Amino acid sequence: MHRRFPVRWPVAIVFDHAAERATYRGLTWDLSLGGAAILSEHNLFVPGAVTLLISVPPLYPGQRQPLIEVRANMAYTVLSNTHDCFRLGIRFDQFKDNGEQRLLDNLQARYEIIV
Repeated sequence: MHRRFPVRWPVAIVFDHAAERATYRGLTWDLSLGGAAILSEHNLFVPGAVTLLISVPPLYPGQRQPLIEVRANMAYTVLSNTHDCFRLGIRFDQFKDNGEQRLLDNLQARYEIIV
């Protein structure tokens, strides 16, 4: 079980299995090293893997905005009346390169995390 953090970071969900590699944008509602809840205007639940691109806001002005890429699977999609959109549950499977460490570093810089 991973601790969740209330971050609102832009994401793109890429459906690799679609012929046109359809991409949808969303916003994290909460995020952990194991997955995320994402708000989207679209009901996107599909079985199988997707690629999630997480745009991490820079910690300091002038810094480059890190992009973290992770292979993931959808756990659920529900219509959220509270948010007036769909909430997607995403489980992370495999980070590209050192994405998991970059995510951890960014969360540690923003929150007190004991690892």
